[in-house]
Amino acid sequence: MDAPLEFLKKASGALLGASERNGNIFCAKHRVEHTGKIAYAAILNLELFDATGGAEYLERAKLYAEFVYSKIKPDPSGKYWIVWPGNYSRYNMSNSSLDAGSGIDALSSLLLHPESGLSEETIKKYRDAVWKVSSSYLAEAASEKPITNQRLWAGTGLAAAYALFHEKKWKDAVLKGIERAFREQLADGFFSYHPSPEKSCMPGSARDITSFYHSRHIGFILYSLDRLGVDWRSHEANLSKGIRALIALIGRDGLKSIRAETKRWYWHSFYEVASYSFDLYALLAWGERAGDELATQYARLMWERLESEQKEGGWITASKTGENFQCKIFWTCQVAWLARVRNLVPQKTNMPQDEYAYFPNADILRVGKPSYLVTLRGKTSAPTMSWGSGYGGGNILYFGKKSQGFANQLPARHGEVESGMGYGSWVAVPLSHSFLMRVRRALRILRNERQELKSHVFYMLVELRAGNIRAFWHLFAGHFLRRILSAFSPLISTEWSGEVTADVSPREASYKVAPAARDGERRDDFILKRKYTFGEDTVSVRDQVGVKRPPRCLAWVGMGLGKKTRVFHPKQNDTIVIEYEL
Repeated sequence: MDAPLEFLKKASGALLGASERNGNIFCAKHRVEHTGKIAYAAILNLELFDATGGAEYLERAKLYAEFVYSKIKPDPSGKYWIVWPGNYSRYNMSNSSLDAGSGIDALSSLLLHPESGLSEETIKKYRDAVWKVSSSYLAEAASEKPITNQRLWAGTGLAAAYALFHEKKWKDAVLKGIERAFREQLADGFFSYHPSPEKSCMPGSARDITSFYHSRHIGFILYSLDRLGVDWRSHEANLSKGIRALIALIGRDGLKSIRAETKRWYWHSFYEVASYSFDLYALLAWGERAGDELATQYARLMWERLESEQKEGGWITASKTGENFQCKIFWTCQVAWLARVRNLVPQKTNMPQDEYAYFPNADILRVGKPSYLVTLRGKTSAPTMSWGSGYGGGNILYFGKKSQGFANQLPARHGEVESGMGYGSWVAVPLSHSFLMRVRRALRILRNERQELKSHVFYMLVELRAGNIRAFWHLFAGHFLRRILSAFSPLISTEWSGEVTADVSPREASYKVAPAARDGERRDDFILKRKYTFGEDTVSVRDQVGVKRPPRCLAWVGMGLGKKTRVFHPKQNDTIVIEYEL
């Protein structure tokens, strides 16, 4: 059995079952048409038509394409033709770059297909729509959008339109956007979610890396270059670094680390597979072009995980552990990107063996042996209510052992970022933190993050409006209240540190960490010196804490696995040493 093909067929069936006669896929949660995702339903079914020859899939592709066409209209200014609703409905949970990029990609792909069977009248109106959106909106968005992944998303649509019309200025716009993305790319291969967040009135922590969007940068560039007829080798160095950065986020259990996501407000679960179709496209398209075996090996692990997450009826949810931002229509339609590389999924994989990679800009270290894999992070950005991974200080993002099926032995937990009490963190309550000082700090934090608070209220109301009472209460108690209370926290934590010195090698890694407060204020009440030693079968850890100013209390957050939290009451200039094995 061709497992990827069966997976895609089930997804197509799920979408068809929720489709109206005009091609709209009804969203019970948001009560709005997600046109940009419906466009991907057209691409999914077009790919299934190629794979099976089944006429029913071509008819589905046409149905969804016609709906997309019906939503192409001028924006309120009259300057641009866009794919509605784009930015013009908060309940769309998308924006105009994404909707126009995917919508024009879908229409262009259908027009370019030699067996589309479209009538002359339909071809004419679709070409006219593609031209209007591409020449007005996408030609600008593909080169000028400030958020990297959104710019490249617009570029996928414009590149597909270029393949149809061969309009040189469109090609130039896409290439300009790609070159800009590579200038924004960090030297180690990672991308910031937003390279200049302050210009968009976003917190500085939005500059942190993004596990959710990372692969889209690489995948969209590969796709666009192919549509433009440009050899990918002209950007091989940047693309290769980007793939290595993506692999650094994947555990041998097939899950990416959600702890490396700056857009924390997207996720109420401990993991997500919503982005896996994009990951698989990037890994498999790159692996096929560059002959990259490691990329293909990790693609197989991710495919197995994604396949296991598909619901019986064919839907993809972001995780099995609870509601998340967006909805199953988003996550299921996006398998169109997997459909494009369905023939490249390997039948099996050899588990990766020895691995070593260090990414100094993101401060992520990855060390693997046949018996284990560990991923560490040093410096990070201070978390706000919604943004910033906030999980560093030499802490472990992932630790998997062969004897345990490579499941993460230190899985993510609710509140670990807001509390500063992630596994292995050192936390303290400074004596200098009076009640009045804490209140003043909290009010300052809440004032600075008031827009994020408003957004959280909106997302809770979305769940309430949809009748998801459990999700509403989870967001209210588990996220909204917890994040407000975190502003009043007296704790300082190594986990929040933006001041970390790392010295790493394949044999050992040393971190020197100054703790920080919830708002990122650097503290020197104590200094942590942590050393990891990487053996063949075990990882040994030695923590040495030098106390400069005695706190009310100092604690090491236990890591489970029989290692309980330990509390200390040190004096000035005391040194505390603990040693343990993972």
